[in-house]
Amino acid sequence: MVTLARKRLSRAKHFLALAQQHSADRERFTTYFETFVVYGRSVLHVLKMEVDGAGVSKCFEDEWNALGAEALPQFFRGTRDTVLKLGSNGTRQRAEYSDVVTVGLYLGDTAIIEVTRADGSVETQVIPPPPMPEAQSKPADAAEGSTRFFFTEGQFKNQDLSGVGRQYLHRLAQAIDVAERCGA
Repeated sequence: MVTLARKRLSRAKHFLALAQQHSADRERFTTYFETFVVYGRSVLHVLKMEVDGAGVSKCFEDEWNALGAEALPQFFRGTRDTVLKLGSNGTRQRAEYSDVVTVGLYLGDTAIIEVTRADGSVETQVIPPPPMPEAQSKPADAAEGSTRFFFTEGQFKNQDLSGVGRQYLHRLAQAIDVAERCGA
């Protein structure tokens, strides 16, 4: 049984979840995402060690060769190397931010929302007071804003970092399953 590989996979999942949870803080997101990359990549090293130790390398050979040829494992190997050698993920990222602001209005109040964009343009929206029956409903709870990071170059251009990370975790889990079916 490939116990150590599964433990590493579990840690990688944990750090990807932390990255997603802290997406509003770019520095924390990057730190957790880079830690995810390191643990995710280590799954393959440990898996190979466990497969070899169990003496089932021949059975696992096709899977190992497939992993070596696929884009996700190759990408994360390069990213792991960059993180460990240069101290940064080396991937340019673009962020998209969305925030939801909930404001409670008293009956008869008109809300004016003004948004000033980075380019200096201004958008104004006037929200009239609600009709009398709706005024008795309770205000909605404030929603938390979210931020998503996207690759800006390379083979995963315009793809969400967290989404690509989840794909990689899924592929690692598949490789572990194959190793276990081989008897590791």
